[in-house]
Amino acid sequence: MIIVCSGPDTYRAREKARELMSAFKQKHDPGSLSTFINTDGQDVKTIFSNIGTPSLFTNKKLIRSDGILKTLKIAEVRMLVSKLQIDGDQTVFLTVEDEPPSDKIMETLKPAPLFHYSFSVLKTFDFLKWVKQEAQKLGVSEKIAIEIADCADGDSWFVKQELIKHAAYSEAVSVNNKGTNLTVFGVIEDFLLEKKGSRQKLLNLKDESAVILMLNQIRSFIRVRDGFSDGVHPFVVKKMKQMKIKEVETRLVKSIKALRASRIGLASGNEIESLI
Repeated sequence: MIIVCSGPDTYRAREKARELMSAFKQKHDPGSLSTFINTDGQDVKTIFSNIGTPSLFTNKKLIRSDGILKTLKIAEVRMLVSKLQIDGDQTVFLTVEDEPPSDKIMETLKPAPLFHYSFSVLKTFDFLKWVKQEAQKLGVSEKIAIEIADCADGDSWFVKQELIKHAAYSEAVSVNNKGTNLTVFGVIEDFLLEKKGSRQKLLNLKDESAVILMLNQIRSFIRVRDGFSDGVHPFVVKKMKQMKIKEVETRLVKSIKALRASRIGLASGNEIESLI
């Protein structure tokens, strides 16, 4: 069996893959002994060799290798299908594809058998409905959910980030994701790139989540730089690869110190940003 989660809404595609993995572990592999995620850049032969090899611990196993279909030749796709057919129902092969595979590849995969979850970008009413549902799961009010949906402009990654922020701190300030308005993200990016006037803009921020966002941005940059970008949004990966941040490790330490100072009451307001 092969399961493909794909589409331009990459957050919902990945969330579906996470749900499927969680359900598989709960039913077949509670100890996570037969669930394998390819994050080491293994070649096709190594990945294929795991199919058909019985697990010593469970009756079924799951192999996840995101983005593999865009790297396979059609002959390799046929080989994948053949191995899964011979294996029967012992192996679940899961992949998340940021771009929907071609019709030819999908047709070739059908005998595996194939289960395809496609996620287009939600619009207007459907998007608002989804945001409300996600907000309810996290205990965020419908009023805040509507505000976030209005700011998000269809961006599901942005929505989830804002909902988690409001779930953790009900008084958090939402940023605007529309147009070219300068947001807290833009201020932090300008500061990291040492653009003129960026420090004063950072000091003027009233959003208390600025330090956390700064820390997250630096961590994402280091992960992308060092080749450990699994789980980072593809758009962010592409953007981070083009950025040049000086003394990034030093900035990471300063951000951690600033966050600690704010949490234990040693600094507040502009004092926190000044520590960065």
